Amino acid sequence: MKVYFSGIGGIGMSALAQISLIKGYQVLGSDIKKSYITDKLEKLGIKIYNEQSANNIDESIDLLVYSSSIDEDNPEIKKAKELGINIIHRSNYLQDIIKDHKVISVTGSSGKTTTSSFVSYGFNQAGIKVNGIIGGWVREWDSNVIYFNDSDITVIEADESDGSLINYTPVISIINDLSVDLNINSPKFKSVPIDKLKYAIYDIFFEYVKNIISNDGRIIFSLDNSVIDFINHFNLKKYIDKFSFYGSYEDFIDKKDFLDNLNSQLLYYKGIDIKLEDGNPFIETNIFYFNTKDLGENKYSYTSKLRLSTIGKYNINNALAAILSFIVYNQVYNVIDDELFFRDYVLKFINSLYSFSGPKRRFEILYNSLINFDGNNSRLIVVDDYAHNPKKIYSLISNLALFYRDYYRIVIYQPHRYTRTLIFWEDLKHIFRDIDLLIILPIYSASESPIIGISSKDLAQEINLNKESLNINEVLYLEDYKELEEVLLSKLNILKDKIMVFVGAGNITNFANSFANILNNKFNNAKLLNRIYKI
Repeated sequence: MKVYFSGIGGIGMSALAQISLIKGYQVLGSDIKKSYITDKLEKLGIKIYNEQSANNIDESIDLLVYSSSIDEDNPEIKKAKELGINIIHRSNYLQDIIKDHKVISVTGSSGKTTTSSFVSYGFNQAGIKVNGIIGGWVREWDSNVIYFNDSDITVIEADESDGSLINYTPVISIINDLSVDLNINSPKFKSVPIDKLKYAIYDIFFEYVKNIISNDGRIIFSLDNSVIDFINHFNLKKYIDKFSFYGSYEDFIDKKDFLDNLNSQLLYYKGIDIKLEDGNPFIETNIFYFNTKDLGENKYSYTSKLRLSTIGKYNINNALAAILSFIVYNQVYNVIDDELFFRDYVLKFINSLYSFSGPKRRFEILYNSLINFDGNNSRLIVVDDYAHNPKKIYSLISNLALFYRDYYRIVIYQPHRYTRTLIFWEDLKHIFRDIDLLIILPIYSASESPIIGISSKDLAQEINLNKESLNINEVLYLEDYKELEEVLLSKLNILKDKIMVFVGAGNITNFANSFANILNNKFNNAKLLNRIYKI
């Protein structure tokens, strides 16, 4: 079969293209942007056109797969329709691939990619072969997919931002959190007023949960306030007999009355030790598993150390979700005897996460070296991070101040989408804090039209008005990357150790990598961790 992917360079589309290749299909596609992803696909032998044109489509194509960014007026879609070629959205194509699989899905507005990569990696390291279709490029695999034709267990991300998660019926689903972070241009949400979005997403998740329950699936919930609010809003204890939760000890104590009324099992962490080694962050905590009531499936309580080579309580939560999915999977399918399972297999899973680098753009250190500037030595770290909604950004910034408290901290933020910036406007004015220099770049439009009154310049001015209360020394709005480069290079003479964090889901990553290359060439004493692409 010959499959054409329109928008093949997207993170979800590229994963499906690779799976199709593994299945033995002939694969080709188009994307207007060259990237490390399209380079990787071309090295695998996939033909990629650098423009989307009707000339790319002919009668030899059996199936055209398109992403949400491709509209009906796209010339490739029009030509495929003229030729009678089957056309399918990527979420439906994924559903076809996994329809006979035991699916473990991860959903929620934060942590999907890190959690799903933890799940996929941990299962395989513990000895249970699973496929992983990840919404980010996983450094260990140099890919966003790991796929075995002889495995019928598949980990996916179920996307709530466009409502497509209701297309899936997983045997196990993790719900990380339900903060509002939606594509309000998608058909599901286009007509929903902004102040009603919270309940629109609740309604979709309720449909999703009922679908899972009706197929005897299991759901793992975080103890995040938004998730507990959702559970109470629909009184889910009427529908779910056995709850599974994860979170912090503080979450557990805060919600103890809520938990006492449920038949549930809980995995939580207590106490955190953090450290830096040559600028690299590490985190360690104690984790505890037990049933608040006997589920009749697993009578073992369990404690262990969890170590991660990254920052953040949020990453501990992501790891807990992954570990609990492994426990629940064994409860459902009775793969391994309970005592042996906890003694050996869960421990293997937990220990494997310490050495796991995880997805690109999730606190990805691009440059880390001692530099000599005018005879003074200091450490310089450059980080690329995908955070693009207030919850993610706040978690990143607060952990930055915690881990790198003695560093001169520079945050470079590129807002993503005008609509997203509109929705989060009030939050964005207050989530940046404890920073020496905050630089805000123009909004990355993602093909959206500007919205009057919503601009990065205005946002910078709003933050600047409150910079003292936010403990920010300086706020800058910069129009272009050349000016940004000059400002950042001017900060190299600061005697303190320095960390520069590039934040956002747009093309800011291109400059971050390019800037790391500039530093590598300038000081010639650090290994560049990524290939560089022109902005």
